[in-house]
Amino acid sequence: MKKIIVIVFLFAATIFLHYYNHHIIINTSRRCAKLEDYRKVKEQTKNSLLTHNSSLSSRSRIQKLAAEKLNMVACGPNEVINIIKNKKNNTFCLVDYFVPSVEAMNTN
Repeated sequence: MKKIIVIVFLFAATIFLHYYNHHIIINTSRRCAKLEDYRKVKEQTKNSLLTHNSSLSSRSRIQKLAAEKLNMVACGPNEVINIIKNKKNNTFCLVDYFVPSVEAMNTN
């Protein structure tokens, strides 16, 4: 009698664990699918924002805004410079905004 009870218990436990494992796999798959969709949406949003940022920070747009709003001088097609005069020391600073790292040159 004990052997039959043990065998029935082991059989029931095996079936329960099989279906419980199946349930866990299905839930994990659903969660992974949701995370994948979320990642795709975030990537599309990032690409959209990068495109918008590229259009806002384009060279021609910056040159136009610099000439209109900041009274900067557009020397050539690829340059915008700003001459800042320091009246106190009678010096000026020339800044070129389109070099890879913004460089400033002070002269006396």
